[in-house]
Amino acid sequence: MSNSLNRLVNGAIATLSHEVMPHLSEPAVKASAASVLQVLNLLALRAAWNPDCLAAQLTVRSRALSRLPTLMKRMPAIPPVPTLRPDGSSAALQQALDEADAYVSSLVRWLDIGRIGITTEQRTAIKRWIAGYGKAAASIELEYTPRSQLGALTDTSV
Repeated sequence: MSNSLNRLVNGAIATLSHEVMPHLSEPAVKASAASVLQVLNLLALRAAWNPDCLAAQLTVRSRALSRLPTLMKRMPAIPPVPTLRPDGSSAALQQALDEADAYVSSLVRWLDIGRIGITTEQRTAIKRWIAGYGKAAASIELEYTPRSQLGALTDTSV
């Protein structure tokens, strides 16, 4: 089912991109077709039948979380780093992503309440780690975000 659904969506994307869009000249119609193309691209990358996107996001977050215990040695009352081992289903992967992000949010709260016993250097290192986690998470999100179809709207070569 997944394979045939992927093929169906990818076929619709290819047809709309290469066969339909080049023959549209009316701006409103072209905009509508580009919107449909954007939605199809999003479905192809992120739909629940395809856990690749979630798995890639979890890999990036897990890698970042694995570096945290070394960074946080000898710091008082650190929230424990979660162990993320989903079964590979989309629902389990999404739950693990939510747990990872919730943990980072708890770490931000932990820093904000002014923990006694951590040095300025330690606080700075944790803040850098949080920024790196956010950057890595955003980067992988962008990899699985379809390109804008704005070019298709402004293409006047037709």
